[in-house]
Amino acid sequence: GFMWLAEVADVLRTRLGVKVPTRRLPDLAVRVVSLFDKELRQVVPELGVRTVHQTTAAATTLGWKPRPLADTIVDCARSLGA
Repeated sequence: GFMWLAEVADVLRTRLGVKVPTRRLPDLAVRVVSLFDKELRQVVPELGVRTVHQTTAAATTLGWKPRPLADTIVDCARSLGA
């Protein structure tokens, strides 16, 4: 599955009660700041792009079944001490 960072924040807030920022930085602001920040410049081509990966081969060959995305996010946060 795919989630925007704001959706990930909602999962963390709802399921773990973790305080996460709710404000969003507009893409235009990121683009402007990237003119001065070389590391941020690497993110610009990905702004607004929804990436989807195919898992058909893993499911077919290995019998793998993906876990619900929200459960994976919560487990990852817990493993990091959130």
